[in-house]
Amino acid sequence: MASSLQEALAKVDGSKVQMAGDRTSTLRTSRAEIVRDDWGLLRQAQQFLANPNLAYLLLMLGMLGLLYELASPGIGVAGIIGAVSLVLALFSLAVLPVNAAGLLLLLIAAGLFVAELFAPGIAGFAIGGGVVLVLAAVFLFDEAQGVRVDPMVALPTAVLVVILAIIAGRLVYRTRHGTAASGTAALIGRTARMDEGEGDRGRIFMDGAWWEARSIGAPLEPKQQVRVVAVDGITLLVEPQVPDPSPPDGNA
Repeated sequence: MASSLQEALAKVDGSKVQMAGDRTSTLRTSRAEIVRDDWGLLRQAQQFLANPNLAYLLLMLGMLGLLYELASPGIGVAGIIGAVSLVLALFSLAVLPVNAAGLLLLLIAAGLFVAELFAPGIAGFAIGGGVVLVLAAVFLFDEAQGVRVDPMVALPTAVLVVILAIIAGRLVYRTRHGTAASGTAALIGRTARMDEGEGDRGRIFMDGAWWEARSIGAPLEPKQQVRVVAVDGITLLVEPQVPDPSPPDGNA
């Protein structure tokens, strides 16, 4: 182990090495000439990624991206960012001395954060995942080889991931229960236009969401005006509106 190339050459100077044919050679490196070959752009990028702190951050970004994709599936931006980050992190891990225990702890932390999405409450799963993340940072790399995650990187990152996981859990909760628990009452009595309709079934787009519709009266037709009379889960019970006939001249 040496802190610089010059120190390494000085330490190895005078060492004896076994050569082919049972020959022994003594290394003379204290005054060796150093010739450097510059890396290409791709090799420089690979070397930049081979950093334990960066690898840890990429793993966290990948985890968060996939977590938010699960919390709010849409056009997949979060999922794409998470997937790319994980691929870059896997490349970093491939050239670093990784411990299996650290990887196992990362998987456990990911499982706890996913559990926070499906059972948000007092944030117990998220906090537990944060603790496991810190432990994963400690055991992820072989510190005996001089490779480790800086605690000043691991601790703030774990806290940030916990906060964002809690927010993701609340987002999932509001998406699944918020409208059904408190917003459906406001839909009763409102009128809307049918986007799709055939027989007594159809679909309506209201308040930024698609709703299944079921008629309690006449058959439904596209572009028909209906009035919401009740809500059954995610199905709106509607009554088609028939315009009142009126004479063209306004006289009876």
